[in-house]
Amino acid sequence: MSGLIPTALSANDDYRMPQYGIGFTNIVQRPTKAGSDITKDEITAGAEVLMQKIKMYRPKIVAFNGRGIYEVYAGNKHFHYGKQPELFPGTDTNTYF
Repeated sequence: MSGLIPTALSANDDYRMPQYGIGFTNIVQRPTKAGSDITKDEITAGAEVLMQKIKMYRPKIVAFNGRGIYEVYAGNKHFHYGKQPELFPGTDTNTYF
């Protein structure tokens, strides 16, 4: 267990995560076989929607699961894994990759 929540859940239980204050979202709302199937324009548009969601819900942490998506979001290919030094713009939200 990661310690994020007080009980063990499987991937099939992801719908229960909001009761623990944890939510999930996608940058692109269509199925793809690989990250390379997503265009830079789709990621840019999805990043705008993500920014709106983060400003509305004000999470403590945002975690990215995908280097390519984080590169487009951050506008920088030079970053380290883990907690990023800057907060999510306009919030007190920490960003992790």
